[in-house]
Amino acid sequence: DDDIYLYTLRRYITTESLADRILEFHDGQEAFDYFRGIVGLPDELPDIILVDLNMPIMDGWEFIEAMRQVWPSIAKPISLHVVSS
Repeated sequence: DDDIYLYTLRRYITTESLADRILEFHDGQEAFDYFRGIVGLPDELPDIILVDLNMPIMDGWEFIEAMRQVWPSIAKPISLHVVSS
């Protein structure tokens, strides 16, 4: 949700070639809606999710709790990491 933090993180991931694709969401609800929509599509799912605890609308804790409801349906292993900007 913080543009400078997102830019810095995106630049680091890109510079270090840590990912082929980066998805960004500016609030937890937007992220959850996206993941809920692709839960059964393993090629669309990320390998890693970085969760900012201080997101607007749905904060990181609420996002994690909501994801726990759909986690059993996710079609591949995903590593979830908590960060705070």
